[in-house]
Amino acid sequence: FIYQPLREPDGTITGIMVVASDVTPQVLAKNDIAEAEENSRLAIEAADLGSYTIDLETGMMNTTDRFVELFGFKPSDQIMHKDIINTIHPDFADIRQKAHDEAAITGFLSYEAKFSGPDKKTRWLKLSGKFFFNNEKKPIRVLGIAMDTTEQRELQQRKDDFIRMASHELKTPVTSIKGYVQLLLSMMDKKDQATIPTAIVQSSLLSVDKQVLKLTRLMSELLDLSRIESGKLDLSNEFFGLNELVADVAQDILYTNTKHKISVTHDFDAVICGDKDRLAQVFINVINNAIKYSPTIEEVEIRIYEESNGYVAVSVKDYGIGIAEANHDRIFERFFRAEGKSEQTYPGFGIGLFIAKDIIERHHGSIRVNSEKDKGSEFIIVLPVPAKKIN
Repeated sequence: FIYQPLREPDGTITGIMVVASDVTPQVLAKNDIAEAEENSRLAIEAADLGSYTIDLETGMMNTTDRFVELFGFKPSDQIMHKDIINTIHPDFADIRQKAHDEAAITGFLSYEAKFSGPDKKTRWLKLSGKFFFNNEKKPIRVLGIAMDTTEQRELQQRKDDFIRMASHELKTPVTSIKGYVQLLLSMMDKKDQATIPTAIVQSSLLSVDKQVLKLTRLMSELLDLSRIESGKLDLSNEFFGLNELVADVAQDILYTNTKHKISVTHDFDAVICGDKDRLAQVFINVINNAIKYSPTIEEVEIRIYEESNGYVAVSVKDYGIGIAEANHDRIFERFFRAEGKSEQTYPGFGIGLFIAKDIIERHHGSIRVNSEKDKGSEFIIVLPVPAKKIN
């Protein structure tokens, strides 16, 4: 409504003119725009994205707190476009420039690069945006979003490393088996077959058997990984003595590894319900890791005790190379292998503990690690103990 006074020549108001207009479409459109903006804001926040605008003429930026955080700045920092440019890794400067040059023509910006801001953290970020132009078709403003792709990049790198390692790990036992078989065949081809020493035949067959076991274990881990990812890793349930299972696993490992000493202390006797074979697989993995990563101090200590009321714990402790605190949680991630010269000298897919964690958690238990670099590691597996056996 617009009210306008009606005045006489002498200024006296003699009436009021009222003009009424239907502005329903404009109000509804304004409400729709506000709702769309709110939905966009919520979507951006939910996706953990950072949004920004750049005034290309002044270099001024308007950003969300998440955008500032992604580039390593503080929320209180007033950043300019040049500040963002300065955080890019030198190896990706040309990629950024090329993307901006193309966007100045097409209007659409998209590139991924490595950045390191004032907090000194290195991140992979993907930036997408739209350029706006003036009447002379000169770009004057950019509206866009930034997404942290560091985790995806690291996972892809671990996958690539896994594929290379899997190829090497699978090829090694096959090559070894082929070599021993060829040796025996060449000796059998000789005219005087009686001259083949029994010790050589026995040693070769034992080595072949050892490599077949290794190959079987590797293939089993790959199959279990596939089943976990597809949700098809089935578990059976039965009641059995945990102490006997742990003792049997330790004894079986000693048969093939006489170098180390494995001690088992029984402070608590427990009967649990679960998949006996799968849990044995977990203990085999953890004990073998303890042996593998403690080549100089040949002692592994296993202890079974009551963790708390209704729970039993199995501790596997070694005095080997240890694990840095920053990797305590990450070692249970798929394909993760700790970086460092000492760690990289040991073979492995980086999926054993990932599989172990999945099996334990599906038994309603937990697995954790206590460790310091160069001071050994202790893996603690906790499982529930049924209040009573159900017939």
